[in-house]
Amino acid sequence: MASSAGIFVEPHTNNVGIGTTNPMGIFHANTLVVKNDGKIGIGTTTPVRTFDIYNTEIGVTNSIGAGLITANGNGLNIFGNASYTPATSGAGWSSIPDMVVKAGLVGVGTTNPRARFDVNGSFFASGSIVQCVFRNTLTNTNCPAPTASSGQTTAYQAGPWTATDVYATITPKFATSKLLIQASVATTMSKGSATSYGCLLQVRRDGVEDTVSGTTGQSTYTTYPNLLIHTYAEDSVWHKPMVQAIYTAGNTNATTFKIYGAAWRQTTTITVGGHYGYGASEVTIFEIAQ
Repeated sequence: MASSAGIFVEPHTNNVGIGTTNPMGIFHANTLVVKNDGKIGIGTTTPVRTFDIYNTEIGVTNSIGAGLITANGNGLNIFGNASYTPATSGAGWSSIPDMVVKAGLVGVGTTNPRARFDVNGSFFASGSIVQCVFRNTLTNTNCPAPTASSGQTTAYQAGPWTATDVYATITPKFATSKLLIQASVATTMSKGSATSYGCLLQVRRDGVEDTVSGTTGQSTYTTYPNLLIHTYAEDSVWHKPMVQAIYTAGNTNATTFKIYGAAWRQTTTITVGGHYGYGASEVTIFEIAQ
């Protein structure tokens, strides 16, 4: 029998239909059907699971955003849109899902994941390397010898710190990240009239002098924790030492890390940068999420 409200009850099965005179379950309204065994189908009249959705989408919406789940040849697709509102239904969704689940593989920012977890772009995981920046140079910088006019009064002192062209710049993804700076610094030293000679190298963040073992650069001449080379060898030495430092990012602004050099002992000069004989200087910066 049928009512004027469009509700139909099949007399032999007592199935209820709304908008249909041939209900396919105990309750059938348009694309929704509830079967006698308790299975619910949307978009299908023959659900094979407890809740079966076919050829449709699942949307979750509130006043500030929405989510959307679809299924197609890519697998299960999950979208999110913080600017979506019911008034703009169908608009504002990206052509690439935020997440895809396909044949046991999960992709973020890609519809074709190639591993169990495949991210197209950077991601955050505590202790993981977020990004890596590399720069090399063949530009040389001369670091002058210590002189009385620059405050050095004995032979066993270092010249003034000199900024070199060995540097790299990074824009951290997270303010809490650790930044590991590693530099291979091509250096030439000329002995001159000194009995022995050497060089000091230091990583500085945007020109800020580091404090090492209680001393700051040239503020004391009793210890030189940055002294990398000290030799009584030939008149000139070509060398490529490794210098490294680690900082907390502190913010997400672009930050430059530069190598500063200083000559050790009077009448000694050093050149920092690169040379055809031993190659370029390189700086690599790793951002490690915390």
